[in-house]
Amino acid sequence: MATRLGQHFMIDGKVLKKIVDSAGLKAEDKVLEIGPGEGALTALLAERCRVTAIEKDENLAKIASKNVPGAKIITADALKVNWPPFDKCVSNLPYLISKKFLLKLLQHDFEMAVLVLQKEFAEKLMAKPGNENYGVVAIFSHACCDVELLDKIPKNAFRPQPHVDSQIVRLRKKAALEKGFLDYVTNLFQRRNKKMGEKRVSQLTVRELLRLYKCG
Repeated sequence: MATRLGQHFMIDGKVLKKIVDSAGLKAEDKVLEIGPGEGALTALLAERCRVTAIEKDENLAKIASKNVPGAKIITADALKVNWPPFDKCVSNLPYLISKKFLLKLLQHDFEMAVLVLQKEFAEKLMAKPGNENYGVVAIFSHACCDVELLDKIPKNAFRPQPHVDSQIVRLRKKAALEKGFLDYVTNLFQRRNKKMGEKRVSQLTVRELLRLYKCG
């Protein structure tokens, strides 16, 4: 089940602690976790603050509830339900939902997110204009967040082991992401080689895209 859902359970205690430490948690923080699995990360989070976790798999949700009675576990598809208010999001994400989850996250009001992502996807967040990986993920992330790539995580830190390495990514929110801007850039990048003045769409910086959007 875990592999079918793109979910790999973190089993390395040192890595789990590093993820939690990276979020700088305070007792008053409200934390959202997506895909808690059996609750290994959830348990560490619950020691420091209030945690709400959303788990799609009903059996895993029951296990997490039993393992971490101090956390609120919601059985639902995180991409389809409304999220409760939160200050920080800390998650070892199922790889299959990374892009859709991130775009949903960026439209919420939050202070910080610490996410474990597939290394290749994490690197897309840092892609520059003109790079083949430069697209909506990088643009939206940098339009509203300061993005940091933290520690890389080897395959053997998970069960079952993924076929790729992973990376811890930290996002610090700096501005709200307007739904209109999201739609505008998504439509533009369906024709990423189209010329806009002297540049192709794929060569426009985040600042240039924001200016074009605001100019209407």
